[in-house]
Amino acid sequence: MGIETYDLEDDDVEETIEQKRALVDCVRSFGEQPKRHENRGRDSIAGRREDKRQRYESRERKRPKYLEDYILNSTLHPDPIGQRRWKASEVKIPKMVRQAIRSPQCNEWVAAMETQMQALIDKGALDQNDGLRDGANLPKPKWVFDQKVNGNGYIVRF
Repeated sequence: MGIETYDLEDDDVEETIEQKRALVDCVRSFGEQPKRHENRGRDSIAGRREDKRQRYESRERKRPKYLEDYILNSTLHPDPIGQRRWKASEVKIPKMVRQAIRSPQCNEWVAAMETQMQALIDKGALDQNDGLRDGANLPKPKWVFDQKVNGNGYIVRF
């Protein structure tokens, strides 16, 4: 088996090498998947914005003159935050403590029961005893739930 050799000029050799390299690069590019950036969300956009240089110095922003004629009125809400005003027609009056605790107004009913218990303790009508005498029976308490309504139909007190 013999090896054939060709005489080529230097320009022809360089041109042939460049063509082969271009062909190899083309073949490699078909085999590779396009590169995907993992961060295509707001983070990458924000990162690009931070890299930009500002063309001018930042300035302090001022309110436009035409807005100085207006007076803003700010008032506190009359009801405490986190407490909803209930209409009397929205609230079903419970017959048992279990119903009061399971109702949507459970926070209000429990707070009303606690204030009522504290009022009875302060008046001396209710005492807390740790033990019972032998043969003594405790009466079972019965809670009677009701609500006080103002003239607009909103519940003032549970």
